[in-house]
Amino acid sequence: MTINIAIAVAEGLVMAADSVSQMQQGGQVLSTHSSVEKLTEIGGLPIAAMVHGIGSIEKRTILSLIREYEFDQRKNNSNFMESNVLDVTNSLADFIEQRYNAVNWGAPPQIQTPNGLIEVNPWPPQLGIVVGGYSPGEFFPDVFQIQFPRKVIERRHPVTGAAPGDSSISWWGVGGPLKRLLLGFDIDLLMAVDAQITKPIQQVQAGQSPQGGQKAAPQPAAAVAPVPSALQDALVPVAPHVVMPTNIDGMPLQDAVEFADYLGNVVIGYDRFTIGPPSVGGCLDVLSIQPEGLSWYRRKEFASLMAQARRT
Repeated sequence: MTINIAIAVAEGLVMAADSVSQMQQGGQVLSTHSSVEKLTEIGGLPIAAMVHGIGSIEKRTILSLIREYEFDQRKNNSNFMESNVLDVTNSLADFIEQRYNAVNWGAPPQIQTPNGLIEVNPWPPQLGIVVGGYSPGEFFPDVFQIQFPRKVIERRHPVTGAAPGDSSISWWGVGGPLKRLLLGFDIDLLMAVDAQITKPIQQVQAGQSPQGGQKAAPQPAAAVAPVPSALQDALVPVAPHVVMPTNIDGMPLQDAVEFADYLGNVVIGYDRFTIGPPSVGGCLDVLSIQPEGLSWYRRKEFASLMAQARRT
């Protein structure tokens, strides 16, 4: 598991990622690594990428593949240093897709439970890459998400209809603690509970048995309309009173950096004191980017030394 965070403010873009990766087989954790680079700059550009989901493809870490992509672009693309954020996103997605699709992922991993074998994760395995930064001649950042196995590319910042300089915050991976902190509740959990309540009602009104038995007599069209969710309706007036009262609009870049650092450590602390093997943790790498370049607020020491070596 992972935590990736991206905070865009008028002064710059902040990206943060933890450093823990689990090696699993058949749903069992074989080992845990706490020095994984999930956040890295791209080829001297004011652009970075961070990773969530699986940590490797076959015997290659995702970082190794990103480094190979960067090496390949420098060698074969004479215009690489003029690339915009979308160019990098598309070419990196194509590069990773070739390696991802070349793997025979086989059957989904399963574990033995008292009720028999069950699938552990969606299959093929999920891989997400967030690419963010600045395009040549642009003062405000872009953030895109690449999602495998289907290579779906989605713009995450700026959102549709946003004014120049509008702020946004996004996260990927272990998001439950941040939903509870920032929103005041875990909306996914509430919606899951809500679905368990409303689905049987909708089935009955649609003339179906909630137990999957014989279909009942058809009902008039007016009766089969979706049932309004009492839970969703109840959240509307309550939400303003339970959300964390913070505002990233107009927030200085340093505050955004420290906010990302705080949020990342909230997730790390939550995971640390949760029963089970660690799935989020290690060093929280935090990077700030502006049109002229990037600066690390915190980075693993060895990763920092290797980055310096690449620049010399």
